[in-house]
Amino acid sequence: MDLPPEPVYLQPHANILVRNFPPDYDIGSFQALFRQYAIIEGCRYFPTAAIPYAFIKLASVEAAHTAIKALHNSKLGGRTIIVKSAEQDCEYEHCINNLYCTNLPLSWDDNMLRSTFSRFGTVLSTKLLTALPGMPGKGGLVRMSTNEEAKAARDALNAIVPIGESIPIVVKYADSPEEKQRKVGPGRGGQQNDGAWPSQSYPAWPAPAAAPAPAPATGPNNIIVKGLTPDVDRLQLYELFAPFGGTMGVVMQGPGTAHISYADPGTAQRAVQAMNGWAYRGYPLHVTSTYHGPGAVQLASAAPAPLALPASAALPQMSTMHQLPQMSHMPAPAPVSVLPQAAPWAGY
Repeated sequence: MDLPPEPVYLQPHANILVRNFPPDYDIGSFQALFRQYAIIEGCRYFPTAAIPYAFIKLASVEAAHTAIKALHNSKLGGRTIIVKSAEQDCEYEHCINNLYCTNLPLSWDDNMLRSTFSRFGTVLSTKLLTALPGMPGKGGLVRMSTNEEAKAARDALNAIVPIGESIPIVVKYADSPEEKQRKVGPGRGGQQNDGAWPSQSYPAWPAPAAAPAPAPATGPNNIIVKGLTPDVDRLQLYELFAPFGGTMGVVMQGPGTAHISYADPGTAQRAVQAMNGWAYRGYPLHVTSTYHGPGAVQLASAAPAPLALPASAALPQMSTMHQLPQMSHMPAPAPVSVLPQAAPWAGY
């Protein structure tokens, strides 16, 4: 799908709305498009919407306007992307000393994770998370000794490609328990990615009508997940199963069980084949289709082939920042002064 060109639209704030990027474009690569203009203060990413869209906030109004003028109406993956000021400003993240990371290299261990972040202060704890099927890298949790150290690490490392790798890592502030509960409040059927459910405090496009969480459904598009630990919530389930395709809804059915609805039967089948028997938090998941009619999913005895990485994974290697891919009429801006120099990745 492509959209007609739109005039440049600027507002006196640094919050940007981006529409019509490829739905399989990795969130790290997406942030890297804007990282060369300024540090990213927050991002909300919705690739499974009918027209994919995202909000991204930069560190300054000047940098946001420069990015809009350079990227608006340009081509990305064969699509004309719309880049303009959001209707209103907003804060997407709150600075705390806990960080959540994705797209970490598969070769990294806890020692590498700790040494990377120890350049910015005292690391109190780290936890490396197993890479999910179909995802380009591992996840990780890092706790710094102060909020200031966490901010320094996030500002320096987010949307940066480590030497020897091809995909930018993503570093954001972890959610507090209160923030997580707010995000997974009354369900609205999905269409989001990185654990962000827009609320009244977030700008929304398009503005959806409030609706109750969908009831469990049966059919070739629906699966049931059992064997979950009692602390797993809807947000975590969405993060686990959204990478397989358009996720229409997640419904918790008491402790340990959930129903997930996909946009098409093929996506549901891929999720069943990839996730059934996969260990999550030390316990194997039991993932089956709720449909048993013609064409129902038949589980193979052999392990399925890994899912192919999205096209956005093929990115050039850079030492300190991801270089913008070729896009029509887009000038190459000079790096801003707030970006880190080569030192943070020296020796990797």
